[in-house]
Parts: sequence; C-alpha cells; structure tokens
Amino acid sequence: MRMSFFETEKPSSEPGGCRGLQKLLQKTLKKFLTKANEFDKINELLIERTAKKFERVSKNKLKKFLTNEKFCDKINELIRVGTAKILDN
Repeated sequence: MRMSFFETEKPSSEPGGCRGLQKLLQKTLKKFLTKANEFDKINELLIERTAKKFERVSKNKLKKFLTNEKFCDKINELIRVGTAKILDN
C-alpha cells in the first residue's frame, strides 16, 4: 500500500515524525504571517504618505485657483470699468 504525501513511516512520537513536520509548518507559517504583517504596515505607511501629499497638492492647487479667480475678477472689473467709460464718452 502506498503512503500519501503527508503520511510518514515514523510514529508521531519519534523525532522527525508528524510532530517534526507540524513544528516546521508552524515556523514557516509564523514567518509568513510576520512578513505579511510587515507588508501590511508598509502599505499603511505608503497610503498615509500618499494621502498627505495629495492633501498638500490639493491645497496648493486650491490656493492657485482662488488666486487666479481673484485675478480674473480684477481683470473683469477693469474691463467693465473701461467699457463703461468708453460707452459714456
């Protein structure tokens, strides 16, 4: 009779039996989860930094837009005043 991939000839009480495999799997899983946790933390930091940069850029663009809008309002006012003076003459 053939043994399955996970079966071992040694009883679980002998060194290197099922318990050895179980410990190896636990260590591997622990390392994997630790790495996954590290990647999650790195991703969170990247998301936070990106959000902060986007917020700063958005504020700067809003300031520029408002400044340009005020500038355009002043130009429009000058055009209205100039047009009114021309029409009055």
